[in-house]
Amino acid sequence: MSERRPKATDEQPPDAEGKRDYWWRGEISAHYGSAEALHQMGSVAAPFLAGFALAVSVQTLSLQSSAVRYRELAELLFLLAAIFLILAVQAMFWARRQLVTPRDLMEWFPDWAHPYRREGLLKDLRESNRSFRKWALVSAAGYDLGLLCLLAGLAVLAVPPEDSPLRWAAVAVGSVAVLCEVGWMVRGLGSSIGQIRSDRRERREEAGGVKCAGP
Repeated sequence: MSERRPKATDEQPPDAEGKRDYWWRGEISAHYGSAEALHQMGSVAAPFLAGFALAVSVQTLSLQSSAVRYRELAELLFLLAAIFLILAVQAMFWARRQLVTPRDLMEWFPDWAHPYRREGLLKDLRESNRSFRKWALVSAAGYDLGLLCLLAGLAVLAVPPEDSPLRWAAVAVGSVAVLCEVGWMVRGLGSSIGQIRSDRRERREEAGGVKCAGP
């Protein structure tokens, strides 16, 4: 009885040995859910937090000076939080415009399996991912800064005008949250810098390859 090979599909046709052809391997993120996570951050979490920051900002204006020690500073931090979070939303819009998946390319180009077409599609996929990462980094930076300002504003808002143990406990909790967010930002910054350097190095290598291949 002959061995049965897997049938071809539109996504991964088998090669001569019956193995799946993942032609886009190496051109997508190692973290498969990163694009969806960034999309949820910029389209769900950031708008919600921006609305919350604006609402708290308006409420802060109605507070009596005798109830809050640093009302003006808290108001400034809430406004900055709203601005940064709105920036995160706008940047994610631009990032989504650049995002394309292998499935999209295979639907748009029926002849994607031919070598002459595949080389061009790989180049398009690579450039699309770079543009997406660039705007996604802007969105993530705006989100992190907005969340940092929001947490700092809440901590400042909790500072009592007079001695109040519970209010100072709230300030301590808010300060810990701010420090945690700073640590999270520093960790993400290192990863972002590494990605930017990697993209620049790839562009230089491609530019050098084009020059060498030229007349």
